[in-house]
Amino acid sequence: MRTNLVLVLAVPFFLLSILPAGSTERQTKDGAFGPDDDVVISSNTAWSEGSYSARSLLVTGGATLTIAGGSSLTVSETVIVTGNSTILCQGKNTAAKVTNRWMGSGVTIVAGRVLVDTGSRISADGQGYNAQCGPGAGKESVYDGSGGSHGGYGGTRNPISAPAGRILYGSPFQPVDLGSGGGNAYASSGGRGGGAIHLSVTGTLTLDGEISARAGSPTGAAGGGAGGSLWINCQTLTGNGRFVADGTSRADKWDGGGGGRIAVYYADGSDFNSFTTSTASGGGNDGESGTVGFLDTTVPNNGLSVWKKFWLAQDSDAILGQVTLYDSSSFIMEVGSLLWVDGDFTMGGTALLTARCKSISGRINGAWCGTGVDICARNMSIDLTSRLTADTQGYPGGTNGNGTGPAAGENSSGGTHGGTGAGGSQGWPTVNTLVYGDPAAPTAPGSGGGGYDTLGAGTGGAGGGAVRLHVHDRLTLAGEITACGESKNTGRGDGAGSGGSVFLSVGTMAGSGHVRADGGSSLSGRGGGGGGGRIACYYNDLALPFSLSNLTSAAGTGGNPAATAGTVFTSRSSLFEWVRPSDSFCHDTELCAWRGLAVDFATTTVDLGLYTGGNLAASLGTAQPAAGTMNWNSRSVPDSAYELRATFRDSTGAIIGLASRNIVVNNTAMWHSGTIYTSETWHSGVHTVEGSITISSGATLTLKPGAIVKFVSGRNLGITIENGGILTDEATSESHVVLTSFNDDTVGGDSNFDGGLISPVPGDWYGITINTGGQCNLSAWSEIRYIRTTHSGTITTSQTWSGNVLHYITGNVTIPSGVTVAIEPGAVIKFDRCLGITVQGGGNLMAIGTKSRPIYFTSSRDDANGGDTNGDGNQTVPAAGDWRWIYIEGQAVFEHCWFRYGAGTSSGNWDGTGVIRTASTALLTVSR
Repeated sequence: MRTNLVLVLAVPFFLLSILPAGSTERQTKDGAFGPDDDVVISSNTAWSEGSYSARSLLVTGGATLTIAGGSSLTVSETVIVTGNSTILCQGKNTAAKVTNRWMGSGVTIVAGRVLVDTGSRISADGQGYNAQCGPGAGKESVYDGSGGSHGGYGGTRNPISAPAGRILYGSPFQPVDLGSGGGNAYASSGGRGGGAIHLSVTGTLTLDGEISARAGSPTGAAGGGAGGSLWINCQTLTGNGRFVADGTSRADKWDGGGGGRIAVYYADGSDFNSFTTSTASGGGNDGESGTVGFLDTTVPNNGLSVWKKFWLAQDSDAILGQVTLYDSSSFIMEVGSLLWVDGDFTMGGTALLTARCKSISGRINGAWCGTGVDICARNMSIDLTSRLTADTQGYPGGTNGNGTGPAAGENSSGGTHGGTGAGGSQGWPTVNTLVYGDPAAPTAPGSGGGGYDTLGAGTGGAGGGAVRLHVHDRLTLAGEITACGESKNTGRGDGAGSGGSVFLSVGTMAGSGHVRADGGSSLSGRGGGGGGGRIACYYNDLALPFSLSNLTSAAGTGGNPAATAGTVFTSRSSLFEWVRPSDSFCHDTELCAWRGLAVDFATTTVDLGLYTGGNLAASLGTAQPAAGTMNWNSRSVPDSAYELRATFRDSTGAIIGLASRNIVVNNTAMWHSGTIYTSETWHSGVHTVEGSITISSGATLTLKPGAIVKFVSGRNLGITIENGGILTDEATSESHVVLTSFNDDTVGGDSNFDGGLISPVPGDWYGITINTGGQCNLSAWSEIRYIRTTHSGTITTSQTWSGNVLHYITGNVTIPSGVTVAIEPGAVIKFDRCLGITVQGGGNLMAIGTKSRPIYFTSSRDDANGGDTNGDGNQTVPAAGDWRWIYIEGQAVFEHCWFRYGAGTSSGNWDGTGVIRTASTALLTVSR
């Protein structure tokens, strides 16, 4: 039986045609209605957390209906908010972590139709995380509290005492997270973050008022809160209202909170008039805007329209059917991300797409490994005043990058990449002549220019970033695609940055725009200009309606000798490649993406398959487009090693190209990565670690007897135990626990299915890092194999260096009197440049290998022994003089040892250095 529940009947006449007829008056309480009831709220009402259902809901007469966080409301027909009324959606878990992580949530509303009248709201304003709470919480300071972060960074006036919450989190496509709170100051309280609303409407959403998740305002000098989340789904979107998820700031407009996230999905938005006025703005003068995306669901894979700002997270993959960036919009692609657009990608007016780089702030295992972003589209147009830019997104100035500019006095050199940077105005310091990168396939960022001071810690210009752009059919370029180095005009003598990389492939290309990877200029008259970067352009059109002279990698001006231009490579030849999976290990569902570069997209098709021994083991699809994606269930094939092959064919069926990738499918092992927030137990069997493990405070990872934990090599993986975290085992003498390399076939079988072709080596994984307050309680029955450990400084107690460990010398090592270092057979000792070991008088170094398991002393660039320790692939090769020496004043014994690539000096001149050097007090034994 249906009942009609009302507080006060005060329904405007114009809504009577929408509301069900026959209402009767009765007081309602939490849950005192059901899915067949019509609920009218006309005075302030609060519902505690729960799941609510009704046939219709009317909030009217200036009333506020408060719904507790974590609740859901399902209305089968219509929700109406009218007469300056509000549905307030609170947050849950806003004041503290739950099971060691922030688990805040908002309210979900599902309805057949929703109408929000002018002056009325569905709101989560100020319902997010409390002050100084949340993943991007602002920090407290005596003077100023900093702003919270969410979809945009919070601001701060005191970055040292109160750094802003420099964490962006949440999904731009399905935002459900609460905004973080601002930092406190004095006796002032930071602003609360905005809450979260997920509104799903099966019919029409008529919005003439607001749907909002603003942050709360701070008091005094405290920091503003970050905006929250709005995730809206509807069939038809209409009205003159708007969506808001803004951050806030204090009264003087500083220390603002970052903006939140808005994603609105609709099939028909032709009668909605507020695309441009919906905002996720940052608070005040320094809060950064969050993300606002409108997505057309009638386009396969959704069509994204951006009027304000949108953002792709680091290492994320986004597949969309269409993308339109309107005038004044901003689209940021974070480092390592892939944007795949099946249809048209349009940049209009002054739209700006910024491509950022990762791994640019320092070496990884001794090597510079910066990478950029990847964009793929069917067609792309860039208007006259629009730009796709990676300018200054490469290695920072100072001492960063393969070709960083040297610094000396007040005359620093420019960075080098495809061309050499210039020296200072007086011809010194010397120029870094190390050009690097592949001219035919450029993907490396540009290097920074030198700082003005002799320590290289000045403010040299940043290098240009790296962009990989593939347009299957037509690129219409009226604006610019750039990856230029940063110019400097400090008046001191800073070097400019070198140009970055643009790797471009198109079917055809038209327009009068430009592609640039130019070096920056030094405008002070004292520093050196940056060298040019690298551009490669592949195209299919024989009569290309675009001037290739508009592709430049010019040198920056300033300095002596002058900087030199980089490279511009053009070709009409085709290339074929796999884009995803990004590595060779597959399990569960994997994204597969492939593309033919500079092919006829209209006539080229692709057959996809898995091969073993050259024979087809499983077809993944035939007659696929020349560039495409698919989600593949790897559990559909047996665990094994395969060749993943894409065969490209022309209109006659003839093969015009192949792209292949060797993969390993392993769904038997249990795969792990990331942070462990709640206690876990890993039982007997094979556990594969594909991403580094962090055990957070309050969590325990227990390894049961028979657990075999294998770490994928080449990824610098390990286990970090944070303060309050625990790693323990329950191993026994009969059933050990083993932590080892993925390539170790002696336990857990042949996990990579290579038949023993690849052997484990010391350094395949990085071992266990125990932070202060962390506990590693592994027993004597746990085995740790093939890790890497680092050594630097003076060794204070006698120790043994294991033979199944890579020993990486990252700083000069001293063995003092009374200390003995014994090195076991099979050990590999690698030295960074110009480093060595000194055995002082009374100290002992005993390196005793065997004929079958010798000990190696070699360079960190030596990939043949101990793998790719500096993580640069084959970009660097070992050479004589890479490391310095073993200098012996005490006693040393070397049996069955190899010494490679030593005897180097920092000056390059001989100064009495040898791979082994002895003092008059030395006792040395060398034998085979």
